[in-house]
Amino acid sequence: MDVDEIFEDALERKHLNKMMNSKVFNGFGFRRYHMWGDEEHYQSNWTNIMELSRHSPYLFKNTSQLFVRNANIHCGVEGLIKPIMISVFRIKHFADSNIDYRTNAYKNYINVDPSRKEMYKKFMKQLKNDKHITRKFTEYNFLNLKTWLDYFILNILFMVFYIKRKYL
Repeated sequence: MDVDEIFEDALERKHLNKMMNSKVFNGFGFRRYHMWGDEEHYQSNWTNIMELSRHSPYLFKNTSQLFVRNANIHCGVEGLIKPIMISVFRIKHFADSNIDYRTNAYKNYINVDPSRKEMYKKFMKQLKNDKHITRKFTEYNFLNLKTWLDYFILNILFMVFYIKRKYL
């Protein structure tokens, strides 16, 4: 995880232990919610919802097949042995909750990886767009129907757009 990411409060040690001791799944992915403008709202335009339908594997069993691709920025663990489960628990990503912080991060990314300069400039321009759509983040609650609906709707989007290509 990055320093500007935290698990939501509902995730407790007992949940992590259950995941780590799974006899079925070799990894668990968590959806990353990009907080926007403050620590209580996340970006919810169509592009962000599609990104939310995916997940990032943050918890996985260590095996000899795992490796990290050589990358200057944002490299990830590869070689995970499937199956991987999408967790109901989520990650809050706070980088975009402060526009100045995010703009400076993109400038640093350009210095580290100049080959992607145009992409980072595009991202900086998007930060200034005042038409961002946000929703209030509500902590996961096992008894709340809305959190389950969100989870299942995102899973359906994930299956339609990503699962065939990457996970089967």
